[in-house]
Amino acid sequence: MPISQTFDFDTLWSRLEPCIKRVLESRLRSGGWPLARALMRQALQKRTSRPEQVESPHLDLAGKYLSIAEDDLKAAHLLRNASSALTVYHLQQAVEKATKAFCLVAEIATPEELKESSHRTPQPLLSLVGKFPRMMELVKMTSGKDYRRMLKDVNLMANNEPEKLKRLQKGAIEIVLKIFDAVSQSRQLLDNKEDEVKRALASCLPAEYAEVKDLFMASTWTRYGVASAQCYLLGALTFAHEGSTRYPGGLLEPQDYNPNLGIVQAILEITERTSQMLTSVREIVSFAQKRQVAEQ
Repeated sequence: MPISQTFDFDTLWSRLEPCIKRVLESRLRSGGWPLARALMRQALQKRTSRPEQVESPHLDLAGKYLSIAEDDLKAAHLLRNASSALTVYHLQQAVEKATKAFCLVAEIATPEELKESSHRTPQPLLSLVGKFPRMMELVKMTSGKDYRRMLKDVNLMANNEPEKLKRLQKGAIEIVLKIFDAVSQSRQLLDNKEDEVKRALASCLPAEYAEVKDLFMASTWTRYGVASAQCYLLGALTFAHEGSTRYPGGLLEPQDYNPNLGIVQAILEITERTSQMLTSVREIVSFAQKRQVAEQ
């Protein structure tokens, strides 16, 4: 089938399956099979949709969001001993702005959509990232059943009862951070596996699929998956605090951010993970910038 013709994932996969089973037989039992399918589907989606190239203004805006997020993280460090409420607020802002940068680079939102989704609350932004397929695939591959149960509970609260998220006990917060750590720590292992799987699958692609092969080899499933999971998990822990850390009159007010509140007890741990998240997003922005220069 010529590359110029339309084909779907199942068609391509059925043609390659015998070869894939042969070259990946020793890897299927250790997670190679779902990773192979995810990578191949990603390459095909890029081929059959518009070319994946972030426009320069969007990429510039992503860099600006990330720069301001880094300033918010610095502010959180400076305010840690002066105001717990403002420390939590700046952590929330760092996570939100870095997530916006990720959404622009990953092309899951336009600048206009970001403005519409987060004027009053970052909750719609959280929903955007939560639908990013590579994030859910990665969490499923790296998290145990107990972690998934907690993540499901956090999802329900984020969508229906954000006030409950504000009052999470430190123990519950630590479980979410353990999911964050499991995903983050899997990065190097999955990077190595991804490279191995890509080389093996590329050897199976017929000559007429050369364009798909090029897209396939240039894909970065692990890098984007880790960053999206980090954005989502920290967003779930912090987004509900956007207003209550600054304004009175709600069920939780700035003066309520005292040592008895779970989010305050976990400030150091969340600050550390926020720094890791910003590093992951920075890598993606840098990667996109270099790719854009190479394509010009």
